[in-house]
Amino acid sequence: MEQVSVIVPVYNLQDELEGCLTSLRAQSYPALEIVLVDDGSQDGTLELCRRWAQRDGRIRVLHHDNRGVSYTRNRGLAAATGAYVMFVDGDDRVEPDWVEQYVHAARRSGAQVVLGGLTIHRGQGEEILSPPCTGGRSALQILSALCTDPHPLYGYVPNKLYRRQFLLRHGLRFPEHMAAQEDLRFALECYARAEQVYCLPCAGYHYHCAPRRRQVPLEHLWDNQYTLLCLAQAAQVPPQGVQAQRQRLADMLYTALFWAKDARQVSALKRLPGAQQLLACPQLWHGLGRIAAACLRGGHDGAAYALLRGRREAGQLWGRLRGRQGGGTA
Repeated sequence: MEQVSVIVPVYNLQDELEGCLTSLRAQSYPALEIVLVDDGSQDGTLELCRRWAQRDGRIRVLHHDNRGVSYTRNRGLAAATGAYVMFVDGDDRVEPDWVEQYVHAARRSGAQVVLGGLTIHRGQGEEILSPPCTGGRSALQILSALCTDPHPLYGYVPNKLYRRQFLLRHGLRFPEHMAAQEDLRFALECYARAEQVYCLPCAGYHYHCAPRRRQVPLEHLWDNQYTLLCLAQAAQVPPQGVQAQRQRLADMLYTALFWAKDARQVSALKRLPGAQQLLACPQLWHGLGRIAAACLRGGHDGAAYALLRGRREAGQLWGRLRGRQGGGTA
């Protein structure tokens, strides 16, 4: 029976980790290696991990000073020995047949990546996310779908199984320079290199959305979307898919330009990878955006900033006036 390495990055989870590990120990698929990687926890998480390792020989514990989730996942990946690799967040839990369903799908299909659904918990409510399709898909099909109709499941980490040799052969790791959206970047690189991705209608992973929210830097958002464009072009995604992704990037750039704080920030946005090529395509720009893009192409960054700032302030003024009028008639 082929072994599955389940990598669990943990950080300050002494109150949540018990439920996660209980669900992993209850898996119907017995050939598990559970790799707990502690990212410098300041509470009792590390001690809890070590106690669980004493109770179950399938559990291994690694520890390092706080380096972030990407480093932590990569360390777990380097230590894994199974034929397959899966990732679980330490504050989530899984159904008893979760691993078994993914392994059976990988064996039947021969896919390098198996993508499943999620049961997402927000407060007292829950939502089931299922893949937009079932069965095997090529890299071309997955990248095309990401360009034209991106589904949120494509970017998550815990709803996937990977063949470990596939990850090692292509040197696939989580980008440690990214403070957010590192999961999507890892997924994109995997899709681009996989001969087949199998979509499985299984929502046995219970994903708990924390109330805290991370602010995602624009550079990381842009980096992922530009990477997707480059991968789509390399995979020869049909023109409508490539054009849809180019339009998405142009819309992102316009939004960032519109809310720029000063002309220097406008100039910095022009230096984003691929931004110059987008500005050079008039068909991607409309209305005020087309005029601003022309200014930027001509090196008139200050004029572009003044134009967009004027439109922004006019809109804010109009909103205040409408609010006063509404208040006066109430």
